[in-house]
Amino acid sequence: MDSFSNKTLEEIGSYVYALFDPVKQEVFYIGKGKQNRVFNHAKLTKDIINSDDYEFNKSLKIDRITNIINSGNQVGHFILRHGLSDKEAFEVEATLIDFLNFDKFKNFNLSNEVSGHYSIEKGIATASEVENIYHAKPITIQDFKHNILIININKSYIRGNDIYDAVRKYWKIDIKRAKKMDFVVGEYRGILRAIYKPKNWFKQESTGRYYFEGQEIVDKKICDIYLGKFFANKKKGQVNPVRYIEI
Repeated sequence: MDSFSNKTLEEIGSYVYALFDPVKQEVFYIGKGKQNRVFNHAKLTKDIINSDDYEFNKSLKIDRITNIINSGNQVGHFILRHGLSDKEAFEVEATLIDFLNFDKFKNFNLSNEVSGHYSIEKGIATASEVENIYHAKPITIQDFKHNILIININKSYIRGNDIYDAVRKYWKIDIKRAKKMDFVVGEYRGILRAIYKPKNWFKQESTGRYYFEGQEIVDKKICDIYLGKFFANKKKGQVNPVRYIEI
């Protein structure tokens, strides 16, 4: 991905981002910007590499990006906070740079059990995930063609892990009602991400919560109805991660 869609550009506002080295698995640059600023570093570096001004324009950042490109990889783009004002973006950028450059903070393991304010809606995400948030088409109750159990996995899903495990266990549900559902859909940050057909439901005796074993749905007709769509049918203050859509 090397640019945001026009819809995302219209809505994302100012944001703070990190450039990531996929070879060394390190963040090497923090910046703030608007529009497609996060992608411009790699594009500019490619232009510099192919110009006569490479030695004149060299910097630690340019060298790092050059090494990533020469290794056959791509710079990773993470959006740390978005939907900010210019003033907010400057403050977040400065705070992160100060924090990450402070010698005594090189190694840390936070014990916070609660995520930061707005971390779900506007927290760390890849550029592609941010694009999905702003560009996703909405889906309403009237659009549903099946009985669907939607499970919000904001607190259980860790990006890069198996989303199936995050969706299938362990939930406090009405098992009789759940068994009537055609599919179970995993929702992450408001976007419907994965859909499964449960084969069997099981009860975890120690907690009284339920989990299922099932098969991922890959039928394009079904996936096109739900996946990648933004579902906002949630009452203000609702904390239950489980919702039943019955047609």
